Amino acid sequence: GNNLQIIGEGAFRNCSSLTDVQLPNSIIRIKKDAFSGTKWHKNQQEYPYILDGWILYDVGAPYLKEGIRGIADRVYSGHETDNIGTLRIPNTVVGIGEYAFSSCRGLYGVVIPNSVRYIGVGAFYYTNISNVSIPQGIECISRATFFYCRNLSKVVIPSSVIEIERDAFYMSDNIEEIYVLTTRPPKIENSFDGGIYNNAAIFVPKGAKDAYLQDSEWNKFVNIEEIETEYEITYVIDDEIISSSVLTIGSIIEPVKDVPIKEGFSFRWENLPETMPAKDITVYGLYTPKTEKYQRLAY
Repeated sequence: GNNLQIIGEGAFRNCSSLTDVQLPNSIIRIKKDAFSGTKWHKNQQEYPYILDGWILYDVGAPYLKEGIRGIADRVYSGHETDNIGTLRIPNTVVGIGEYAFSSCRGLYGVVIPNSVRYIGVGAFYYTNISNVSIPQGIECISRATFFYCRNLSKVVIPSSVIEIERDAFYMSDNIEEIYVLTTRPPKIENSFDGGIYNNAAIFVPKGAKDAYLQDSEWNKFVNIEEIETEYEITYVIDDEIISSSVLTIGSIIEPVKDVPIKEGFSFRWENLPETMPAKDITVYGLYTPKTEKYQRLAY
């Protein structure tokens, strides 16, 4: 039905006549082995196995092209040797399953779009990501989502979050900055590693500090500061401002694409971050001769 959100573990296992499925747009999670042993499953000839936009099984590094709707439970769990780097999840994805990327030690960064409505338990457990911005619209950060991410130093929590479950960031004991963009403190209980209470800085919206200090869990953090939650990004080409906009901290930055074309030159934005930092920034456009690499070889 159109209200169905979750397909259970082994829901259609060994349904030998099942050759294809159309999933409703309401689906945000597919559990492990939901379609294993079906005729559809047996007919798959190459990886990844994709059912109506959902990745159900894969053996290599994450294959996330535009149009993918979701990643089922445990799809990439344990892919420890894959050098993934930073994973930019397409803005068509609505669900990231339980333990979907757990123990992906080659995962050093992740950019999660606002299209994502569900992030499962342990989704990024024991990865090497260094910073993460939870997408606006997520209301609950699930248990152990970022458990044992010891490389994690910066977290942005949007205004939509009302609860951070137990152990969500436990043993992620090198977190230095947590931006909590809601004026009402989210419910927490042993959600963070106690080792960061004295060292991590908590940044909250203007006027919200007292609410956090009065909360019996958040007031365990020694350093709570108020900040603005929106900042300006300015785009400059040849000393001329071509565009500027105001973005919320942690928002995905979509660079200006309509730029002047110069014959014989390629163009790129220098030092453009993936997400908006907690400060105003200026990004400069750079034109590079397309033949530059050949000129270097000549020397």
